[in-house]
Amino acid sequence: METFLVKFEEAAAYNGWGVDDKLGHLYCSLTGPAEDLLFSTKGITYAELTERLRQRYGTRQQQEKFRLELKFKRKKSTESLQELDGAVEKLTRLACRRVNSGCSGARRLHWRSV
Repeated sequence: METFLVKFEEAAAYNGWGVDDKLGHLYCSLTGPAEDLLFSTKGITYAELTERLRQRYGTRQQQEKFRLELKFKRKKSTESLQELDGAVEKLTRLACRRVNSGCSGARRLHWRSV
């Protein structure tokens, strides 16, 4: 969800969209299960909708899961070092979304344990 919203915000800035434009375009962009949120969001603001999307589909509530995945991540026999590095980098970003999340040096510590 975070990746989608970052890309969406970049597109909005590039196109010069205001808050109302962003809300309208976001409404039109949602598909699948995320689209179901629209049925209970009449009169919602752009900020409220993005927060609901983050709560429901974002990684904020999943940080501990990603920390555990990072802790136990090991190189698979079919995985190159570049692929492993990419996977560790992604898990680190997801596990340590906020600056003060207690993850400083997580990647460095992970590599010591491999």
